[in-house]
Amino acid sequence: MAKIEDSLLLALEALKPYLPDIVISGGWVPFVYHSYLGTTRPAHKPLGTKDVDITVPADLLPGERPSLREILQNENVEERRGGMPLGHFGPKGVEETIYEFTKDGVEIELTFMTPRRGKDERPAAAIPAGVVATLLRYVDVLLVSNMKVRIKDQTSQGQPIDVEATFPTPEAYCYQKGL
Repeated sequence: MAKIEDSLLLALEALKPYLPDIVISGGWVPFVYHSYLGTTRPAHKPLGTKDVDITVPADLLPGERPSLREILQNENVEERRGGMPLGHFGPKGVEETIYEFTKDGVEIELTFMTPRRGKDERPAAAIPAGVVATLLRYVDVLLVSNMKVRIKDQTSQGQPIDVEATFPTPEAYCYQKGL
């Protein structure tokens, strides 16, 4: 039976060409701190879900690698639009794009976020790497204060995962959550 952690591990493996340029930034961050950085373990295991939130620079280009869209299409991703009740942090709307796929029997959801700048009121924007990212204020903190984390593990099915992914520093993660 698959573990919930398989969602994160398989998402990282699928996004391997982009891991130097994107920041894994959602609820998986505390799990990574405690599982791969050797920080003091909490009394209760951090909650994990099948969705992986990813912060991307607004100007992220594919360069020599396949676009994010091509990588996701190779995983047979389905796009689903959903609403985000953002209140005063941004407009409410149906512009959150969730990219869903199943890999090795594990359901994975990816959501991309990018910084909202100035008076831009759009709920989301297409970025040059080929995905739609939700525009949010303050996520640029995660893009400028981050660290590389080596994740060497295996899925519950025994697939080895050995990647170096980018995560916010603990300070940036807490600061951005507070904002």
